[in-house]
Amino acid sequence: MEDPNLAVEPDFLSEEYADHRLDFIDADHSIDNERAARILSKVWTLNNAKDKERWTARAAELALLAAEEKRISEEAEALHLQSIADDQQAAIKEERQKNKLKYAPVRDVDVPNNTSTLPSQYAAHLLKKGVFCPLFYFTNKGLREASHSSLASDAEALVLVQGEAGSHTFMPALAAQPASPSFIADENLTWEQFNEATPRMILAMRTHEWPEDRINMHDLFWSAIQMHPWRYSDDPLNQLALITYQAEQRPRWHQTVGTASAWSLSRINDKVLNETRHIIQNQSANLFLAKLAQVRFFL
Repeated sequence: MEDPNLAVEPDFLSEEYADHRLDFIDADHSIDNERAARILSKVWTLNNAKDKERWTARAAELALLAAEEKRISEEAEALHLQSIADDQQAAIKEERQKNKLKYAPVRDVDVPNNTSTLPSQYAAHLLKKGVFCPLFYFTNKGLREASHSSLASDAEALVLVQGEAGSHTFMPALAAQPASPSFIADENLTWEQFNEATPRMILAMRTHEWPEDRINMHDLFWSAIQMHPWRYSDDPLNQLALITYQAEQRPRWHQTVGTASAWSLSRINDKVLNETRHIIQNQSANLFLAKLAQVRFFL
């Protein structure tokens, strides 16, 4: 259908429309050629007006369809672009998750005067997880070892480890770290080493965002150990009992965290402390008797 708005009315008086005019001319010639042409003109005008209405309605319908198709196309394109953006963000997030150290923010501060105050990545890994971490890693000796350590700092890295039965398995590199030959268990620390390590571990707990109540509990616990009367006793068993008590109770506390049997470390249990001393005394006595028996055997 052509645009009726562009149509030009024909000349109905022309010879081309003579037959059409005859349809309106009667026998007595009451309707002549001119009147017949006017009738044809009115009919054409009415039909053209109807064609214009249909044309306008169809144009509006086509415009709505085109607008809807455009909206659907734009919406699909937007969803496609959003999907691409989401995939890119997910890939970036996964990349940052796998390589946290690569994307860790850089603090605009000067080089520290004493870089040996940085604990080993293994100790940092334990504190980040909130599990038990030996005090040795925060002694002067432990920090010196950390400054020379070549252990990969990627906690996600896997290493192949051979088990006791000879089988091999993969496990996280930090979890597979062997104990240092110079490692000192908490119960074997000197008082000097104990005093070196505890305040540093408190700071490390804050660095790794431990809950404040747990930090305060450890602070009170170690302060109570240091201020206990046995700390300054002339009897070495009393001092050894204190060191052993703290070495035993902290791992036990970690084992009970989140259970109904959990407790607070902040208050020293004198009954358990005395039992610890009694056990140490018996062990010392048994060791003395064993050495004495060896001497008698050689005599």
